[in-house]
Amino acid sequence: MLKIITKWFIQKAWPVIRKLLVKYGQEILEYILSKVKDLIMSWIEGMGKEKQEKAEESYYKAQATSDPEEKKKYEYEAEFYKKEAQSYADKLKEWEIKFEELKKQTEKEIKIKTQKLKAENLFETNSKSAMDSILLKQNNSILMLDDKTNNK
Repeated sequence: MLKIITKWFIQKAWPVIRKLLVKYGQEILEYILSKVKDLIMSWIEGMGKEKQEKAEESYYKAQATSDPEEKKKYEYEAEFYKKEAQSYADKLKEWEIKFEELKKQTEKEIKIKTQKLKAENLFETNSKSAMDSILLKQNNSILMLDDKTNNK
């Protein structure tokens, strides 16, 4: 009876479970990357805003002073902070692209690794107990995503 159940599981249930695992893995990945991306993007955006505010503050100080040396100093600061703010805006765009590339590459890798996954990699049969006839193996890494030799 165990062999019939095992055969049915491998032939009928496993392909559906594998599709579920791909979808589940992609959703988890998307959620985690979204949270990390939001955190980093928010930090970069905040730094850019801070530099822009400093640029505006220095610009107004330059406009308010009548001392040519002070005016020059504040204009220099305003330009410096303006460039810094632009640098953060550029970094924001760069990181947006990097996160999108990371997401696509990781989704692809998860999909490939999951599609290669066999039921035997996850489950073992236990003929000693009818209640626990199919057991989940205690693997440390199911998909072996960190395995650099099998990335393709």
